[in-house]
Amino acid sequence: MNEDNGVNFVSLIDEAGNTVDLEIVETFDYKDRTFTAFLPMDVPTDSPDYGLVFLENLYEDDEVVFDTINDMDEMEVYEAYQQLIFSQEEEDE
Repeated sequence: MNEDNGVNFVSLIDEAGNTVDLEIVETFDYKDRTFTAFLPMDVPTDSPDYGLVFLENLYEDDEVVFDTINDMDEMEVYEAYQQLIFSQEEEDE
């Protein structure tokens, strides 16, 4: 994990071997698993490829390893994330 101007981000290698920089938005637990929501740092915000990316946090030798999640789980994780944000907004009011 890196920090640049107060923004936490990770650099990951995708399936094609390209480096992808992702801003860490939120880490949260859902159904006894831990997930992180990211935003791509090198994709324009008006691009159709811009949007939240959810990865599961796995731990190997006390280090976090990010893993993809299947499509069915991703929808559930997205909905859990929306609930988390909604509840945080209610607490702020």
